[in-house]
Amino acid sequence: MEQFNYGNIGDMKKFSAEDYPILSAELNQVIKDIHHTPIYFKSDIIISYLKDHSLKQEWIDANPVLAKLITSGTLITKHLEQLFEACRWNRPFRSDFERHLKTKLN
Repeated sequence: MEQFNYGNIGDMKKFSAEDYPILSAELNQVIKDIHHTPIYFKSDIIISYLKDHSLKQEWIDANPVLAKLITSGTLITKHLEQLFEACRWNRPFRSDFERHLKTKLN
């Protein structure tokens, strides 16, 4: 898969999936790879891990299969993680990005 550095999102106000085709392809693959896992806290687990590499114990207990998948490095999430890092200080953009992920993951 092509490598891309998202840099710092800066003042960009709105996330649009169309602007990130590589990221969208990666997300679609993650969705395929986790389709067999229970639904419990699915978007919470994925988003929290991609954003901060942290999970609540409650989520791990409710969905250990997905928690293990995301923390083991089995899932390819490099572009998703890079975009979270790039938009860390741009709250509107990050909120749009998280909303997009929740929609796609649910």
